[in-house]
Amino acid sequence: MAPRNRTALLVTAIQPIHQPGPVQQSCPSRPVRFRPPGVRNSVRPLTATLVAAAVAAGLLGGLLCGCADPGGLKVVGPAQTPAATAGPVYVAQAAGEPPLRRPASLEIGGSVRLTGMRWRSWGGPTAEAVGGVSGGWCLPACRDKPYEVRVTLGGLVRQDRSAYYSRATIEAAALPPEQHNELRDLRLYVPRR
Repeated sequence: MAPRNRTALLVTAIQPIHQPGPVQQSCPSRPVRFRPPGVRNSVRPLTATLVAAAVAAGLLGGLLCGCADPGGLKVVGPAQTPAATAGPVYVAQAAGEPPLRRPASLEIGGSVRLTGMRWRSWGGPTAEAVGGVSGGWCLPACRDKPYEVRVTLGGLVRQDRSAYYSRATIEAAALPPEQHNELRDLRLYVPRR
């Protein structure tokens, strides 16, 4: 019968056991270790596996339970809106008029007229263009030649299958400061759903 404890294994390994067949010894100065059938090499791999499993279970338990608030999960603030829209993006001039995409001209609030618009971007959170601005507020200076401007549309309002820009910022270096400030944050018409 094969010994089952470690001390007996060491004694067995030192004393020769008669086995059928030739016994090869690679190094004559060291004894040949013989393992009886059914006896494993060492207990270390099993111990290491059990310790690793216990540590992993402890970490997983700590992550799942240790960081939880006793009152439960609380969500604060509005949900973030995705960057891309689900459909086309428009700008509207007024009620009853068709929505526009990349318009060459745009009237805002009946007093600001954008013309010759060349769009650098459209459809994202903001749209940018260069062009000219004129209106009754700048007469007579802009009657024949509109002021050169940079326009930024923003404030995307998402609807079922489209979105509308709701704000406009107009920057014109040649405008007097008081007129320039009036064009900094203009509301755009957004149709109701």
